[in-house]
Amino acid sequence: MEPMYTEYAYGNLEMGLMATLVGMGGVFCILLILMIATSLLDKACDKMFPDEQKKAAPAPRPAAAPAAAPAPKANNNAKVAAIMAAVSMMMGGDQPLKFTAIKRAGAQTPWAAAGNADLMADRASFTKGGKR
Repeated sequence: MEPMYTEYAYGNLEMGLMATLVGMGGVFCILLILMIATSLLDKACDKMFPDEQKKAAPAPRPAAAPAAAPAPKANNNAKVAAIMAAVSMMMGGDQPLKFTAIKRAGAQTPWAAAGNADLMADRASFTKGGKR
């Protein structure tokens, strides 16, 4: 004798499949009707209000512009003078400043070095000094 739950499970499976098919079929039909209605409305509006641009011949394309010449290199002296003036103003203007040279700090800028130091300190605090 078979248990009763198999009949109940198959009855629910058939009912579930039927509900799924009816639901998905209904949604598909509604979307199809909306697509057809939108297409017909678009055609009706085109007949009632024709676009002037569609009737006119396409405008000729302008000739391609010549390639732009590369921009001249910026004058760094003006930038340096502006930076020196800003630093002098922030320091109060009492101390004479003398510009000697601009040198790269190396492969890593001071901001990047400070960021790396903070990151390493955070990692060390989470791992208890690397002895975790």
